[in-house]
Amino acid sequence: MLARRPVYTTRVPCAVEWLPARGLSAVGDTVGLSAMLARALDESDAVQRDYLPVWRRAADELTLAGMVDRIEAVYSSLLMPGK
Repeated sequence: MLARRPVYTTRVPCAVEWLPARGLSAVGDTVGLSAMLARALDESDAVQRDYLPVWRRAADELTLAGMVDRIEAVYSSLLMPGK
């Protein structure tokens, strides 16, 4: 996702939290997965729009600095509740 490329997969927990609905197919749905890949090739502008929020979130959260910030926030909330 940091490479700003669309990711297509089945509906598994982490993927569902990150990817747009049009980037997910049911587990075992090879026809659906194939259709998503064909769409990616045919509608690249729409794919870019679908994935732009994902790529922005990845740039914020999937970097070393982003992960450190999130871990610090968790520890701060545990050590200083209410702040």
